[in-house]
Amino acid sequence: MFSYLKRLGNTFYRFVSTVPSAPPSHVHLHMVNESALNANWYDVPLIHRNGVILGYRLLVQQEDGGPVVWNVTVGPDVRRYMFTNLEIFQNYSTQILAFTIKGEGPLSAKVDQRTDGSGR
Repeated sequence: MFSYLKRLGNTFYRFVSTVPSAPPSHVHLHMVNESALNANWYDVPLIHRNGVILGYRLLVQQEDGGPVVWNVTVGPDVRRYMFTNLEIFQNYSTQILAFTIKGEGPLSAKVDQRTDGSGR
């Protein structure tokens, strides 16, 4: 059993770790150039972490319901990731989840972005 301490006011409480009960917040996806997108996000709100966040899993899909073209795991201090070698003039969506020692929390809402040939 994994537990952690949490301070509430002037008192510390011991909690048993579970999976996060909410996804990372403020997920954004921005075009960097014609074949790269940059994702950034905020941490899971403290009240919903339910343990120590060990990392984030980022999923990128082509089109709506298309194949997952990126499935990457990053560390707990990372809040930005660049997806490269993407197809030009293609719609992509990303979803991000956080995980603790007990497992994965829920996925964030899908965020969409299209690559284009302008390079901006």
